[in-house]
Amino acid sequence: INKREINISKLIIDCIDENGMLIEEIFEIEKLSKNIFNSNDIEEILVNVIQKMNPHGIGFRNHKECIKIQISYSNI
Repeated sequence: INKREINISKLIIDCIDENGMLIEEIFEIEKLSKNIFNSNDIEEILVNVIQKMNPHGIGFRNHKECIKIQISYSNI
């Protein structure tokens, strides 16, 4: 990933609690970045980078999404 994606990832990671849940809304993360990054970029990095990290399900926004991510990485 490039430097811009790394910076977005760091912002997102700072908004994840000890349970792995994203505690800020995407638009709030955009505000935290002082609108340097837009919601679409943040969403893309969340789904394509953060949520693919271990443990599977990290960065979930609700429990349904967490389970969906975990199932997508299971051997079922």
